[in-house]
Amino acid sequence: HPGMHVMVRVVNISRTHLIVQLDRKGALRGRIHFTELADFGSHVKMLEQLPTEQIRAVLLPNSPADAEAGVGSERENNGKLKLLELSLRPSELSLERGAERTARLTGLDTLEVGQQLHGWVRDVERDGLWVSISHSVFGRVAAAETSDDLAVCSDLKAHFEFGQPVVATVVQLEMEGKRRLKLTLRSSASVAAEPRTSAPVLKRAASPSTTSQIEAKKPRGEKTKDEITKELPMPGCVVRVKVLRAHSGRGVDVQLNERLNGRVHICELADEWLDSPL
Repeated sequence: HPGMHVMVRVVNISRTHLIVQLDRKGALRGRIHFTELADFGSHVKMLEQLPTEQIRAVLLPNSPADAEAGVGSERENNGKLKLLELSLRPSELSLERGAERTARLTGLDTLEVGQQLHGWVRDVERDGLWVSISHSVFGRVAAAETSDDLAVCSDLKAHFEFGQPVVATVVQLEMEGKRRLKLTLRSSASVAAEPRTSAPVLKRAASPSTTSQIEAKKPRGEKTKDEITKELPMPGCVVRVKVLRAHSGRGVDVQLNERLNGRVHICELADEWLDSPL
């Protein structure tokens, strides 16, 4: 039952989880995801070698969120043994059986744009981070959204590592297709609540005579011209951008955030004449 304390033996260690055995014959197995190794705000340290003794863990409510999760002694259609989800969080181990426990996210359906989430860094890439919120929910943080400090954004591997605790804000929920979750770590980020949508598409400005036609055909969830205009920074504001590509003789394409791109014309790259500005 969820909340029960059980003695388990760690039989395998991967980069993101521990596989444990609950019985002597190995017919009942479970998984401890790396997000279940530490409490919110604490750094996760994965085991480097198999413990020689059994350890005490807490059973979590079962979730069908991924193909490997399920009831420990049953099997999937492909014959693989399903795994029980367990936790080693100190806060969970200190609770008595039957006490109210922190609910785990098992999908995107209950999330809202602007919501803050506790998570841990799973992967650090050149252009962004992958952050795990639970064993079945994770999201991406673009490089420009990792910090208000440009030095951090430009060298992610020097400032982030696996298991590092973060507090992320939901920027966008794509509920169709791959069901993606986009996050920001910026403390100054202002994210307005909005409905769950498919990926927004920025259209070229239309003339007044055609605006009403465009809005009439606008797919459900796509932003209107007025909504897009409200996201634009005020003229004269100093903004952070990420250079996407350079066009010889024309300028550079830049990204302001997950939803806004722009272009810096070649004439705006320097105050004085340069023979080769790009």
